[in-house]
Amino acid sequence: TTHPAGDGVMRFLAETIRRLLALETLLDAHHDAAKMLGLAEVRRVSPHVRHLGPGKVLGSFSAVFDSQGGCDRRGTIRGGRSLVVEAKSSASGNLTWSEFTPAELADLEVAHQLGALCLVAWERRDLCALFVVPWELIPWKVTGSGKSVTAEALAGWRVTEAPYLRRFVP
Repeated sequence: TTHPAGDGVMRFLAETIRRLLALETLLDAHHDAAKMLGLAEVRRVSPHVRHLGPGKVLGSFSAVFDSQGGCDRRGTIRGGRSLVVEAKSSASGNLTWSEFTPAELADLEVAHQLGALCLVAWERRDLCALFVVPWELIPWKVTGSGKSVTAEALAGWRVTEAPYLRRFVP
C-alpha cells in the first residue's frame, strides 16, 4: 500500500527521523562518558505533554503537546553550574537562527542570563562534523534572509575529543 502523502515524502520523513536519532545517540554517548568521568550529569528533557486520559487501545493513553518545548537537554557540570544544550542537525549549509523555535530561543536566553552554560550542538552531516559552541559566542551574521553562521566561523568549536564537555568543565 502507499501512503496518501506519497512514497517520496515518507522516505524523506523516515530519513529525517533516522538522522535525528543518530545525533541523539551520539550526544547520549558523550553525556554518558561525561557522567562516568565525573564531568557532568546531562539528561534529555521531555516535551510539554498533557495527558487526556485512557486511549482506545487497552493499556494506552491519549495525549497532546500543550506547548512548544524548550531546549533538548539540561544538566549540571562539575562545580554545580547548570547546563542547557540545544541540538541541531543540517545536511549542509549554515546554521540559521530560524532553525530555533521561539521556546528554544527563550530557554537559551533566560538560562544564560541566570548563569547557566548554554551550548548549541550543531551536526553538519556533509562534513561529518559536530560543533559545540556557547550560545553567547555564536558569531551570527545578518543577511537579507536572516541570521546564520557558517561551519568555517565555528571551526574552533569543532569537537575533536570525547566527551565534548571536557573543554567546558573546570
